[in-house]
Amino acid sequence: MELKALATDVDGTITSKGAGISVEAIQAIRHLEDMGVPVILASARPFPILNILREYIGCTGAVVCENGGHVEHKGEARILGDRGDGLRFLAALKEAHGGLAEEAWTNAYNIVDVALERTIPPVDIRKILEGYPSLKLLDSGFYYHVLPATVDKGRGLQAAAEMMGIETRQVVAIGDSQVDLELLEAAGHGVAVADADASDDLKAVADLVTEEPDGKGFSEAVMSLF
Repeated sequence: MELKALATDVDGTITSKGAGISVEAIQAIRHLEDMGVPVILASARPFPILNILREYIGCTGAVVCENGGHVEHKGEARILGDRGDGLRFLAALKEAHGGLAEEAWTNAYNIVDVALERTIPPVDIRKILEGYPSLKLLDSGFYYHVLPATVDKGRGLQAAAEMMGIETRQVVAIGDSQVDLELLEAAGHGVAVADADASDDLKAVADLVTEEPDGKGFSEAVMSLF
């Protein structure tokens, strides 16, 4: 099977902890793009951040933003969820917990996801979520994310592939944590980078688990598959 694109998570996958974007990962991305293999960025981050990142590191694939809630490619945007219940949940959370309910700074740019600082225990967030069955809670390891239950990176990848004129089975997906599970399941070939945060569930669906973590693991996977 010909692999026509690569989709990657950002934080913890092409970044090295405490050191920003991995140089090895950037080199691997440039290698793919030089080969004519577009790189898709798939992240919890909102579009303005991913769009700038895409431009500076030279990715030509779609961007899958907000954990799959917003997908953009060449000026076409697809919104795959609604933020209404999320905003109502946020108001209820603030009413219950006051100043402890801190929004992530990226939340100002989100249109589907509600991003929260890790200032409230997940069990307390879930108590409020019981009143909003249409929503789910994700923990990216950086922020908590409350978004429609129908939204995930796998469905975001499906939309991205359609917009790029390819099939998801022609895509390699790389991730490092539980929030990347559906991304790897939707792709034709899944890779989990070796990391303490990589869950057993993610490793179980991966076709390859790298020996190296974060950006070095990303580079290892690219050189192995391409």
